[in-house]
Amino acid sequence: MPSYRAQTDKGDIHFHGDLGEHCADCSDVAGWLCDFPIGGDLTCDRRLCERHGRVVGDNAHYCLTHYRQWRAMNPGEPDYQMTHLRRDTLPAMAQVALGFLKEAFDRRDQGHRGEGITPFLRNSAIPLGADGVRVVQGDVEDAPFESLAGGLRWCLEHGLIEVCWRKPPGRDAQPWFAMTPNGLAVMEGETVERG
Repeated sequence: MPSYRAQTDKGDIHFHGDLGEHCADCSDVAGWLCDFPIGGDLTCDRRLCERHGRVVGDNAHYCLTHYRQWRAMNPGEPDYQMTHLRRDTLPAMAQVALGFLKEAFDRRDQGHRGEGITPFLRNSAIPLGADGVRVVQGDVEDAPFESLAGGLRWCLEHGLIEVCWRKPPGRDAQPWFAMTPNGLAVMEGETVERG
């Protein structure tokens, strides 16, 4: 059974399973291939994890070597700015965060949707522990592929989730997280314009 190692803000995580090919630069799972053209209809196809790849277009990624080469050939070109959000182009931990929230929503969803979907989404909010607290306190510098906190922060910045404060009896108010209608749309396979 294959073994993987992912680098996170809390150190390395080792895990086993058949999750696909390894990144060419580390032992993490490769989710991308380098799309840099190398001649004819061929591309580099180096296997990349999020840490060792760079997004250069909608579903287009370069390895670090080709990213530096592309940068040198295009010095004035601004970094790619994602204009549309799709589930398959979200950073890994943003997908994980949204997956937790979608699971909570699905447990409550009766399939009767209409104009009142936003309050229903808020009613399916869940707490996300210390990572959630870090996000609302604003002390998260993690990349969206490094930690759950980084993924949550990214989702908040892109309008896919929102914070719903809850105050349990006898305790301080706690941050709970819920998907926005755009977050739900992305998790159900739609493409939404970045807010």
